[in-house]
Amino acid sequence: MANSFKDKIKDIWYSLSRKSGEDAISGIGREKIIVFGVALVLAFSLWLIVNLNREYSIDIQVPIILGNITADQALVEELPAKVTASVNGDGWSLINIYQTPPQIYIDVSDREVNLFEQVRQQMSTVSNVSVQTVEPFYFQLNLEEKRSKTVPVVSNVSIDFADQYGFLGDPTFIPDSITVSGAASRIKNIEQWPTKPLKLQKVKTSVSTEIGLKESTSLIILSKQQVQYRADVAQFTEAEVTVPVEKRDFPAGLNVTFSPSSTTIKYRIPLEEYGKFKNSRPFAAYVAYPQIEQDTSGFVKLQVDTLVEEAHLNVRTVEPQRVAYFIIIGN
Repeated sequence: MANSFKDKIKDIWYSLSRKSGEDAISGIGREKIIVFGVALVLAFSLWLIVNLNREYSIDIQVPIILGNITADQALVEELPAKVTASVNGDGWSLINIYQTPPQIYIDVSDREVNLFEQVRQQMSTVSNVSVQTVEPFYFQLNLEEKRSKTVPVVSNVSIDFADQYGFLGDPTFIPDSITVSGAASRIKNIEQWPTKPLKLQKVKTSVSTEIGLKESTSLIILSKQQVQYRADVAQFTEAEVTVPVEKRDFPAGLNVTFSPSSTTIKYRIPLEEYGKFKNSRPFAAYVAYPQIEQDTSGFVKLQVDTLVEEAHLNVRTVEPQRVAYFIIIGN
């Protein structure tokens, strides 16, 4: 038993010794990796320091901004957003200017702009950097007399009503017109200005909302960027009325009859107004004498007048739409 206990002690010692050796080797490996990493970082840093102190030439995209122009003039064509400048300098300076190129303000005192000279002058404040070339070298400004005109706002609103609902009168904009300004040739053909698209679904209540106007280019200035859109909405019901066909502007003594002599008008009316007008005759159907003078077919189209201005009526169908006419000639 003593020998067995002795053997167990030896086994334990051997296993501990072996694990300690592996840990030592592992520790030495980690130290080597750390030393190698530090050396690599130092070597890369030295390489950067040496190489970024050298001179280089690179191309950068320089944003340009239009300077002040006189109040009575406007651009006809847009300036390019950026120009390409070839610059020379040490690596450190070029890294900064490449990441955040300076904005160049273009002086428009002359129609022909020397872009190279203006870029060179404004970048002269950047130390250790010089401008070699600029593309394009020159830029021709196209200026015209500035004009303004007032145009109506037009709707680009699409409304899908819930069943039996509709407009109670025409929608309106506040304001209903805007002023557009720009070069004379640019605004000459502008007769109206649309809103941005807006689609409303299953509408059954009145609408009042801000809506943006269609975006303009930098060459056209709008007096407003958005307007108020308002539309009264109501629930409608269907109704119909049969009315006789009347004669209008006929010469005295001319005897004319129509076939049929009456027509049925189907229309929509707001539910809240239906009770007030259900027993009235809100429409008149007629034929005017000039229609007969110009006709060669024997049939004329009926004209319909709304007789109650205070009601919001919407004619859906007129049946029949055309009637025959007969001129009765006396003996």
